[in-house]
Amino acid sequence: MARTGSRWPVRWIFTVGTDGIPQLQSVSAPESAVTLTAPEGGAFEVGKYYHIATVPVDFPDGFSLLFQMEDGRIATRTIPQSVSVARSHFLMLTDADKDLSFESIGFELDTPVVNLTGKDQDFVIHVRYYQDPHFDILSDWISYVGRVGDPRFGADYVFHALRNREDSDRTGYIAVCSESNCYMVEVNQGVPAGWMTEEFFHHSLGMRFTATWCGNCPFMNASFKQADERLGGRLEIVNLHTTSSDPALVFEDMVPLARQYHLPGYPYGIIDGRVDVGASRDIGLIADNTVEAVLQHESTYPVVTGVGLASSLSGSELSVDLDVYAQETDTYRLTVLVLEDGVVGFQHFIGEPDQDDYVHNRIARLALTTVTGDDFTQEAGEVKSFSFTATLADAWNKENLVILAYVQRPFGSQPRIQSGDYGDYYVDNAASAPVGTTRLVQFAE
Repeated sequence: MARTGSRWPVRWIFTVGTDGIPQLQSVSAPESAVTLTAPEGGAFEVGKYYHIATVPVDFPDGFSLLFQMEDGRIATRTIPQSVSVARSHFLMLTDADKDLSFESIGFELDTPVVNLTGKDQDFVIHVRYYQDPHFDILSDWISYVGRVGDPRFGADYVFHALRNREDSDRTGYIAVCSESNCYMVEVNQGVPAGWMTEEFFHHSLGMRFTATWCGNCPFMNASFKQADERLGGRLEIVNLHTTSSDPALVFEDMVPLARQYHLPGYPYGIIDGRVDVGASRDIGLIADNTVEAVLQHESTYPVVTGVGLASSLSGSELSVDLDVYAQETDTYRLTVLVLEDGVVGFQHFIGEPDQDDYVHNRIARLALTTVTGDDFTQEAGEVKSFSFTATLADAWNKENLVILAYVQRPFGSQPRIQSGDYGDYYVDNAASAPVGTTRLVQFAE
């Protein structure tokens, strides 16, 4: 079960053992307090039992009870000894509220000034009060996220600051208000200290081996599209047509890639040079596998390169300029491809009518590097520039061409998570832009 309503919902994950008894596997984002409120907003009745339920938990240093009156006054009682709450274990607290002294909670603000870097980030204002304060945010680059904790014990109120894109430091303000007064919090944000302190925006690479005679291949195409939508557009897709496809779609340089990734048949999908997502007509299943592979990549392999690119076209002559930014010293591989969108042609379907007007997108046309990648060594903090020229085929629609570039990095000492033996490299980052446009290196917001 899960409690929603904040950025960090409490989530309890249970499984059922062979004996049929639920087993608690994990708890994420646990709360530090449990609140028991009198039924229907009334008062607790003398001599009546009230219950609080929780997952199994240990309190090695004991715990505190906080009692609050309708007028906001509170009293606390500490249980100092170690307590363990087990499954199906009932504890009784008798006379817990006996001889308590109630007093008002004064408003306590522990964070009058916040100093931030220029990056997109969360920050916390800590407040103790008998209820949630009211916030007036006086700067449009600051937004409220949610609360962690109970204000009566002291709560962290989380805010988010957008990346500072101005040329100088800036200051914003948040008015934190009790019932009677407002207290101003000053939020100071610097400018980014340079791209080495930034986090690159990550794009994964979805490589689809396909053929126009392959009746199952369109289903993987739909799976990749669905996965890209679910990932917020951060999956770069390239479609590689075998030599037995419609001649208008054949990618002559496909063979080295097919050999590297041990192509077993069609369709075949590889994510980031690491994971085979399977072949199925179940669009949702392959989309799930693709999303899972991307999320696994992002949680395991921190992106260390960024790519900026620009291209121009004069008649059939293509020029591409590309910059690779590196935050780690390593020997990388660079692959640059020309793709074409909007190619209308035949496609066989299994279980559905064939189509003569199927629209093929992200079709690999030309490799400007070795198709498996050109090796280069780059130092941390270095920006390395590359330039390419090529003559394009007249049959290609010059208005629908896209440049795709991706950087591969060796696993090195990192965990080697692969579904097959695809070599020592994985795709660290990818980027694309239509021919004739410029794409600057992108940083995470």
